[in-house]
Amino acid sequence: MFCLMLLLFGAVVFISGTDPKKLKDFINKNDQSDKF
Repeated sequence: MFCLMLLLFGAVVFISGTDPKKLKDFINKNDQSDKF
């Protein structure tokens, strides 16, 4: 399950490129809905 989450995160990072705003947005959304 953790590997899948890591893979998904990697895909999101790859898609968004090095855009810090998108990355920060994604991390914040993740923190609210589900803590690791």
